[in-house]
Amino acid sequence: MPELTAFYAPGSCSRATLICLEETGAPYKAQLVSFMQRENRTPEFLALNPKGKIPVLLVDGKPLTETVAIVDWLNSAFPDAGLMPPTGDAFAKAKALSDLAWASSALHALIARVRFPMMYTPLAEAHESVRAGAVAGLHDAYRIVEARLADSDWWHGTWSAQDAYLYWVWTRAAEAGFPGEQFAAYTAHNQRMGQRASVRAVLALEAEGDRNLAARGASISI
Repeated sequence: MPELTAFYAPGSCSRATLICLEETGAPYKAQLVSFMQRENRTPEFLALNPKGKIPVLLVDGKPLTETVAIVDWLNSAFPDAGLMPPTGDAFAKAKALSDLAWASSALHALIARVRFPMMYTPLAEAHESVRAGAVAGLHDAYRIVEARLADSDWWHGTWSAQDAYLYWVWTRAAEAGFPGEQFAAYTAHNQRMGQRASVRAVLALEAEGDRNLAARGASISI
């Protein structure tokens, strides 16, 4: 069994990685990262990920970054966890990875613009237009998700890492005030995800992390 350490911050996209780790049932250490205290910019962290971002998964001390790569490795290491749809076909596998890449790049970028438009322009008067463009993009993306989930509980028919990332997207958009209730199938998907033991465990871990950051005076909304 490999020794696993997952670097995370409450509310961040590391939630999807943590959910996948919980689904594997493998033991792992969760390492809290304080962005407020710039722990992601320390020499020690940058030695693991020069991009200064999470998630980072240490596998026997060796760092692996980017959600798609982490999930692909976890799926190979723990095939019974069902993190990716079972297939012996290389093209079908690539299609599944492309779906996850869409969630972790395009959807993630929209969430960032909705929540932090100031990061994308120094002009305060442009913040609302950046956010409005991202909200419009989210509506388009949610229609894709809604159509996919209309006749299935899960993106691939059975649960997968794609559902973990879609859950993170939903929760972060909802926290930013995005009105997703009109998307009934996606709403129901979010509710199903909230019932999974892996999700409850990760939310409890993040709550503990929030308390830790608050005690250090390092709470931050990300």
